[in-house]
Amino acid sequence: MKKATLLTCFILLNLLHVNAQIGIEWEQTYGGSSSDNLNSTIPTSDGGYLLGGETNSNDGDIQSGNHGGKDYWVAKLCTQTPLLIEITNPDYCYTTELVAIGDFDSYLWNTGETTQSITISFGGHFAVTAINENGCPTEAMIDAPYPLEPYNQSEICMITLDEETDKNILIYEPVQGVGIDSMMFYKLNNQTSQYDWIGSNSIVDEGIFIDQYANPSEQSHQYKIGVRDTCGKTSGLSPVHRTILLQANMGINDEVNLFWNPYEGFEYSNFGIYRSSNQGEYILISNVPNNIYTFIDLYPPAGEKKYQIRIEKDPPCNPDRELFSFVASNQIVFEPGAINEKVYDGIEIYPNPFNNNLIIERRHKLTKIKVEIIDVYGRLLESFDIEKGEAQKTISTEHLKQGVYYLRFDKIRSQSIIKQ
Repeated sequence: MKKATLLTCFILLNLLHVNAQIGIEWEQTYGGSSSDNLNSTIPTSDGGYLLGGETNSNDGDIQSGNHGGKDYWVAKLCTQTPLLIEITNPDYCYTTELVAIGDFDSYLWNTGETTQSITISFGGHFAVTAINENGCPTEAMIDAPYPLEPYNQSEICMITLDEETDKNILIYEPVQGVGIDSMMFYKLNNQTSQYDWIGSNSIVDEGIFIDQYANPSEQSHQYKIGVRDTCGKTSGLSPVHRTILLQANMGINDEVNLFWNPYEGFEYSNFGIYRSSNQGEYILISNVPNNIYTFIDLYPPAGEKKYQIRIEKDPPCNPDRELFSFVASNQIVFEPGAINEKVYDGIEIYPNPFNNNLIIERRHKLTKIKVEIIDVYGRLLESFDIEKGEAQKTISTEHLKQGVYYLRFDKIRSQSIIKQ
């Protein structure tokens, strides 16, 4: 049978509960900052102790204060029951349980609940006070984790043109071992300005996704990706990647005018201008800095011509076993003989560069011509007609900012112009 002894030390009533086999089981100090003496201890039937003594203190545990000279002080100490809080599942998706472990009659959590176990859906500091059958309270505390959140660091590596399908292909690097179930792909809806979900890949799939509904030759698309984790939660979305939309038209002197928008998603130093002649391989014909979005091919070869804008990716993307080393825009194709109408050969535009007015003159006046002003991103700014029989047209350009523009005639021929 275990024997236990209550040792007392006068002045601040320092109590030690000593077990003969394991030593000190608990220690507690009572009293205030003045002279306090314990005169007697009486064991009680419920396993506690009744203490009697005198106190000169006016602070600390002496809540009633000093009432002149020495005061008599009687306190009862009860035997506490061990208390422990356990968390059912620390890696939880939505909720988990905290359980008070021990033999008690009642419980009070800092959340206000009075059951032995409580359900939590958020992390933080939790505490419970439990009362045993002798009315003795015991406190326990725990810092519980927050629910698992989906992995939130997936990013697009690049978006380029898939020449087999003529669709946009998203390249990303799969992440393993972080609780991901699937990759989620989103595209900007220009009507709602929201990113719509367009498809998913299993986490075991290679790191490519083809947007079967893309129109790379008609518009620049913006994409983001996210993940769905094994809890079924969806992460936030990655930074945006925006594709290159290349546009082109034939100039009055058979030069080819190219213009495009910048790629968004990673840094690069320049754009590569590529051309293919008569179904041959693409050849680099020029590089322009990353802040220039136009190029004029002054002396294109005869026959069929294809153009494409490319950006080198260093290091390349490596979603599985295949390397993707450059971003490619849509392709522009000029068929031989497709643009050969005499009506556009007699058009003169002056002054160029211009300030507030621009004059268009033409020799052939038998047809009406539709004229459009387009910026370097291919956006239509305004349009007007040169009527049949009208030889000259003066255009007010005060509203235009300085920069490069294009005059496009009947969507067939165009001429670059510069506002000073």
